[in-house]
Amino acid sequence: MTYHQISDEDLDEFIKISEKEGKKYSSREDARDAASNLVGFFDILIEMDMEHRRKDTRLKDEPDGFAFPSKGRSCSLCGHHIEGDMWWDKWGQKCMDCHEAFKKKIIPGYCFKDHDNEKHITLSKISWKFDIPTQTLKKMIREGKIRVRTVKGNGTMVALRKENLNLGDILRKEKKELEKRRAEKAK
Repeated sequence: MTYHQISDEDLDEFIKISEKEGKKYSSREDARDAASNLVGFFDILIEMDMEHRRKDTRLKDEPDGFAFPSKGRSCSLCGHHIEGDMWWDKWGQKCMDCHEAFKKKIIPGYCFKDHDNEKHITLSKISWKFDIPTQTLKKMIREGKIRVRTVKGNGTMVALRKENLNLGDILRKEKKELEKRRAEKAK
C-alpha cells in the first residue's frame, strides 16, 4: 500500500536536500527512483506500525495473547523463519516453541524484547559475534563454564546475564585460546 506520492515539488525538494548532503543524481529520473525507494521504505514502516498497534489493541480483549498467521515472519528470540502460526502477547511475537518455553518459565519474558542483548544472548549469536564454533560453546556448556536454558522443539539455547555474570571474560579467554590453537595449526 502506498501512502505517499512524489509530486514534482517534493522531488525538487528531495534533490535539493540530497545535493546539500553531497549526493548528486545523474538524472531527474534517478532522483525520482531514489525518492520512491525512500517513500516505499517509510510506507513499510507505517504498515508495520499499524499492524503492531492493531495487535496491541487486540491484547486488551485477550491479555494472555493470541495466535496469528506468521506470513513468513521470524521469532524475536530464536530468529527462526516461521510457517504457520506465531504467538503475540505483551512481550511481542514469538514462535510457538519459544512461547511454550516462556509458558513453562524456561525463558523469561524480557528476553523477547531484549534486542540489544543486555540481559540475554543466544548461543548462535555468541558463536557469530565471537567467532567461536558452536561445538566449542557446547563443550563449554558441558564443562559448566556457560549456563544456558534450552527451548525444546527448536533447540535454541539462551544464556541469561544474571546466570553468567562473567560470560564476557570467559568468551574472550576462549577466543584467545582458540586463536592460539588456530595459529599453531597454521604453522
